[in-house]
Amino acid sequence: DGLEAIRELWPAVIDLVRGENSLIGAVIEVALPVALDGSRLTVAFPAGFSFNKRKAEDPAYRGVVGAALARTIGRRLDVVYELSEQAEGQDGQPLGGDEEEMVAKIIAEFEAVELSEGHEPAAGASGVQRQGGGE
Repeated sequence: DGLEAIRELWPAVIDLVRGENSLIGAVIEVALPVALDGSRLTVAFPAGFSFNKRKAEDPAYRGVVGAALARTIGRRLDVVYELSEQAEGQDGQPLGGDEEEMVAKIIAEFEAVELSEGHEPAAGASGVQRQGGGE
């Protein structure tokens, strides 16, 4: 399973992740596998997508992506994330749109409220607040 094979299967990985956790699925859909060194897979986000990279690095989310990769390609890989121009299209634009569009999509999908820069969430909160009642 080389890098090209993993890239071809990446949309299937995203679909599996989305089925398990739609937030992390939305977060990684702009990422692209860019390097494979033994069992270490480097997945790059476009340079302006630091929010997505930080979310993907959360241990719980990292586990979801790792499990989806293992189910898709048949072996466990250690995934590392980076910001890189390699994850941008030929026109220099991010493959999945820009970060503002992505954040707006996540806010809309999860009925979330974006917190201001200096705001610290309450202990145990994930930084995403839901509006209204439960589902």
